[in-house]
Amino acid sequence: MRAALDQSEGPHKVLVIAIDATLDRLDTNGSRFQQRGNEERYAFENTIVGHGVESIESGVALMQDLGTNFLEGSGVETDQIDTNWANSLTKRTGTCGPASKTSWTNMFEEGRLVARPLIIRLGLRDVMNPDFEGQYGANLVGKEARFDELLRANAIADDNWQGLRRSLQKTLAGIDTDFVLTEKNRHALDLAAYLLVQAKLAGDIAAWNAAVHDPKPVTGVTCH
Repeated sequence: MRAALDQSEGPHKVLVIAIDATLDRLDTNGSRFQQRGNEERYAFENTIVGHGVESIESGVALMQDLGTNFLEGSGVETDQIDTNWANSLTKRTGTCGPASKTSWTNMFEEGRLVARPLIIRLGLRDVMNPDFEGQYGANLVGKEARFDELLRANAIADDNWQGLRRSLQKTLAGIDTDFVLTEKNRHALDLAAYLLVQAKLAGDIAAWNAAVHDPKPVTGVTCH
């Protein structure tokens, strides 16, 4: 994407939606061993296959972190707090960086980008945000029929968000593999996807549009 825009005039708006279905970050309250209560005995009770799976998942999490750090260093905005975007996406410093085929900074400072590129994450862990309802719940107004249908499919009695999160987290955390999903697993993923798209993504897109709708023209900045 960066290479494709390099020779074009612009100004451009760049938005990327990243789907993160990892389960190991659903709960950040202590290590996963502390969450399970088996920190002291884990090495003696699991199998060699179980330890191998844990190692692979740890490697995936590490690569995600490295990728995020790389993107942040290239001038891409990864902050998921939408109230910060009005400032972080459009504030220019007037200072160009070293010429780099991977950096977006110079394109932004020169005005070929309306705003810094933004990555919106749609992750299963985002549904577990304790403030999910406060941030995004209003976006579901007028869509209650489908929401109620998904709650019934997941045997969730009402839309109490605290109870909903506990039920959804328990089911999602219990998914052993993405190769074979039970009907219960699928219902939980359908509900999580609905909330992420209809609530979080809808709210984030609105906030992004508001942040970049009235860009200030940039003149006199040329990077070499």
